[in-house]
Amino acid sequence: MSALQYPTDILLPWPQSWERMQWEIAAWVAEHGERACVQVVWNETRLSSEVDAADFQAVTTAFYQAVQQRLGSEWQWQFEKNGSAGHRLVLGLVAR
Repeated sequence: MSALQYPTDILLPWPQSWERMQWEIAAWVAEHGERACVQVVWNETRLSSEVDAADFQAVTTAFYQAVQQRLGSEWQWQFEKNGSAGHRLVLGLVAR
C-alpha cells in the first residue's frame, strides 16, 4: 500500500456497502490510473450475517477480477473477523 492513503469505514448493509465501494473504486482508478492502489477489508463477522458466501462470490467476482487485472499488486482484498464495526475501503496513491 502507498504512503498516501484515504481510509473510509463503511457502515452500510452489504448491498449498499458493495455498491458504494464499486463506485468509489472505479472513480479512483479512473482518475489516478496506474498510480492508484486500493485495499478492501471486509468485516467477516458482519458480512456472514448479511450475505451468503456463494452470493457474495457471484456478485463480486467480475469486478474483483477487473480491478486485479488493472492494478495487480496494488489491489488488496482481505477478510478480518475482528475489525472495525463496518467494512473498510482504503484508497491510496503510489509514487511512480
